[in-house]
Amino acid sequence: MSPTFTRLVVLGLGMTTLACDSKAPQTDTVEDHVAVVRRRIAANNSEDWATWQSLHTPDAVRTSPDLDEPLVGSAALRAGIESLFVTFPDYHLELVEAFGAGDRLVARIHTRATMDGPLTIDGMEIPPTGASFEQDWVAVLTFKDGLIDQIDEFYDNYGTMMQLGLMGQ
Repeated sequence: MSPTFTRLVVLGLGMTTLACDSKAPQTDTVEDHVAVVRRRIAANNSEDWATWQSLHTPDAVRTSPDLDEPLVGSAALRAGIESLFVTFPDYHLELVEAFGAGDRLVARIHTRATMDGPLTIDGMEIPPTGASFEQDWVAVLTFKDGLIDQIDEFYDNYGTMMQLGLMGQ
């Protein structure tokens, strides 16, 4: 984040100076937000969980179709993504597109993975199928102080389960 600069014109001398106003609010740009999402995806793909977690506020919240209740806190979000890698060790993300305004960003992300570990649904453990899936999903992100503060994910969970052989057609 860069400081806000105020232009001062000194009358009579025709001089212009710039002064840094450290009390002015810091504003991130859409490009800054996209850069955070790219870093999050890179950390995900390299399993760099410390970096991944550092890109979220301590009280970050995540919602998604497979969660009964939102995950609250960067540590809970990290535990969730780490457990996903137990089931899908090759879980890979790619940013397809992103756009936003103010503190909000919408990102379309492509995912692919293979179910090489067990999956727990409603307390029941399902053994690995060895099947793979691919999907595009959308995340609506809210940023606070340059970090992800909320992420609401939207994806076709049923279609994923079909690809994994866990649901009939």
